[in-house]
Amino acid sequence: MKTSIQKLRKYFRLEAKRGYDNEAVMGGIDNILPSWEGEARADNLPESVIQAVATRLRDYHRLSKESRQVVLQGLWKRIKRDPAIAAELKGEAD
Repeated sequence: MKTSIQKLRKYFRLEAKRGYDNEAVMGGIDNILPSWEGEARADNLPESVIQAVATRLRDYHRLSKESRQVVLQGLWKRIKRDPAIAAELKGEAD
């Protein structure tokens, strides 16, 4: 699995485990965006996936815990719909 997807999944899982408190990453989950976007492009992820992640996480810190949960779950479903990513994730648990 591509490193950028592994990291995103790790962050999302930790955020869920912490109750969507936006402390899975020091400074908030939106702080991963600059480095993650570069890594995702280096991994040749589709630009549509990169933009979906960036758009939804940019204002993550402003959301309620309930909204954060909805955003992360919806975003992970969106990511898994991409055929290239789905092929890599096939057989792996969320």
